[in-house]
Amino acid sequence: MICEKCKSVINDGSIECPHCGYMHDSNTKSQNHGDTSLRERRLRAFTRYPKRYPYKGKRGFSAITHLYKESFNFSGESDLKEYLTQQFYIMFLFAAFAIPGKFFLDSPSSFPRIGIVILIILFILIVISSFSSLSATQRRLRNAGYPKNTYFLSYIPVLGGIILLLMTFAPAE
Repeated sequence: MICEKCKSVINDGSIECPHCGYMHDSNTKSQNHGDTSLRERRLRAFTRYPKRYPYKGKRGFSAITHLYKESFNFSGESDLKEYLTQQFYIMFLFAAFAIPGKFFLDSPSSFPRIGIVILIILFILIVISSFSSLSATQRRLRNAGYPKNTYFLSYIPVLGGIILLLMTFAPAE
């Protein structure tokens, strides 16, 4: 490479001419260094920063099927939209069975038998969904960057559930 100012021959990789100190625009135009030092730029190039790529979670019915397929798998990650989809589904499912079950139990005819059947189905759904909800919460907390034992904060009366709720709404790490 030839210096634009003094016309002397310089190395191809250098930004500055060693003879006159002229900074070559052709080399610096394509590089946006900002306030980072050369050491930081080399470290980022070596570590391929950012190391972690954001997890793109599942949406819709695939999130719900993933909830039940991964019921006993407490590893992995779950982003906020996937977690909220799963939790709203569980809440809707419980409401869809609990409200008619309560209605049929209170009615004064042969309907209490239907109410009992609905409440038995609801109990089975609660048992199945409790493991699914626990694993989904663990995956969400892991995605937010918290350790796996933070779920047990929910057992602290009043404050534990609020703290856990705020932790699940934290942005991904």
